[in-house]
Amino acid sequence: MLTIRLISPSEKRLQGIVYVSNYIVISILLLMWIMSIQRRIILPKTRALFLCIGILFLYWSFARTMRYTVFYGDIPAMILVWYSYYFPIILIPLFGFYVSVSMDKSEHYNLPTTLKLLLIPAFALIALVFTNNRHSLMFVINRYDMVIREYKYGIIYYVIAFWVSSLILLTLHILFEKCMLKTRNDKIVLPFIIIIFGVIYTVFYNSNHNHFIVKVLDLNTAFTFFYVAFWEACIYHGLIQSNTLYREFFTYSKQDTSIIDYQGNVRYCSSPLTSPDRKTIDDLILNRTYILKNKRQYNIQSISGGYVIWQEEMSEVIKMLGKLSVINEELKNDISLIQTRMELQSKKVAFEERIRIYDLINTKTKKQINSIKHDILTISNRESNDGEENIDLWKKINFTAIYVKRCSNMILISQDKEQNAPQNFEIHFYETINNLRENGVSCTINNTIDSDISFETVLNIYELIYNFIEPVFFDINQLYIYLSSSKDNYFVKFISDVNAGKLIDLNYFSNLSYNIDTDDDLFIMKVNFNRR
Repeated sequence: MLTIRLISPSEKRLQGIVYVSNYIVISILLLMWIMSIQRRIILPKTRALFLCIGILFLYWSFARTMRYTVFYGDIPAMILVWYSYYFPIILIPLFGFYVSVSMDKSEHYNLPTTLKLLLIPAFALIALVFTNNRHSLMFVINRYDMVIREYKYGIIYYVIAFWVSSLILLTLHILFEKCMLKTRNDKIVLPFIIIIFGVIYTVFYNSNHNHFIVKVLDLNTAFTFFYVAFWEACIYHGLIQSNTLYREFFTYSKQDTSIIDYQGNVRYCSSPLTSPDRKTIDDLILNRTYILKNKRQYNIQSISGGYVIWQEEMSEVIKMLGKLSVINEELKNDISLIQTRMELQSKKVAFEERIRIYDLINTKTKKQINSIKHDILTISNRESNDGEENIDLWKKINFTAIYVKRCSNMILISQDKEQNAPQNFEIHFYETINNLRENGVSCTINNTIDSDISFETVLNIYELIYNFIEPVFFDINQLYIYLSSSKDNYFVKFISDVNAGKLIDLNYFSNLSYNIDTDDDLFIMKVNFNRR
């Protein structure tokens, strides 16, 4: 059972002054430390963790002050503020543990998910503390008034004590392990001495409640001081990356570098013998660009509070530039020759491609062109050019010429391997269909192919249609063409009023799969070929 006498009303004003004064001093120091951390710590995630620690310390001090000033005498409010102490008590060691894990890591390092999950039990413990009035697992309060406060600790209190001590020990273990692995034993001495003094003071505080030092420096203030001092010792010895070790950094630097303030005064310099003179510094600040001087290049870059100037030896670079200028002239001649060869090669390739296309067109239309020549020759050999037979031949020549034109057009388009035919590709056949209609043939085409199809396939379909119509050109009166497809095949179905089976060249269709049927004086032929 723990029994503590609260301050009497007569002591309230003096005690309030002490708490407010203590809070103001601690808050100012903590705010200065937080701003200093934000300026000094390099890694953004470590900087954020220290910011959280600083804010939690500020809240802890604020809560203690409010408890014994503003809320003094309001027992329920004092109890609730007392519970809120454990918000920073539980989270500060956890964030400190996160800082120790992040030591010596890159700026892109992220804490493992398993460690982030530690926030769940942390907030669960906080919730148990704030709900103590319902279950009394944290504190079993027998009496709490303005004279006597009697309570004993519950199981949650010891769980929290284990939580805090375990995280602090893990933090020290990680710190010790990293120092041992990198043979930096001397840098771990000061942080451990601070921890030892903190433990000693905690024992002294709990065993001497009425001592003068205990009344002046309460445990909250002492813990804040020792915890901040511990991390400052780590920063001082370089265990946490900061930007305050310029002088030590320049001691080991082989780069001629200087850091100057806005007035041009040199603050840090890696080598005083090679430090730029005042005129060079003024020119660099004025122009904000590099300067070449005595075979050395001086560069400048703005930083917080001033500028950094670094030098680069350019003598080897100047020699190399001289050699490169000679090589450059030689390369210009070689490049000119290479460009000429490439242009000739490009023209040759274009010419060969043009010949290939012409040969392809000739192969596809040679038979039809010869047929046109033969029909024209036949007409010219006849005595009269106005006979009915000549008119029929001119109609056939026109029909064949349309095929040659459309076929050549589709061959040219099909050379673009990335371009597919539109879904209404049957428009390429309309000129032939319209020609048949002008010659008295009732012709209809219906396309139900709704998938992508190459122009090469469209050309094959068009060639198939031509080879069906051409032999029956003078005999057909009605023709229906139906285009469809399945997963693996394309289908072209012809329905005509003429028995085309006796007239068409079946040798052409022998390489394709087809079937022929007749129905009520109609001739039906269905041709299918593989999509591939």
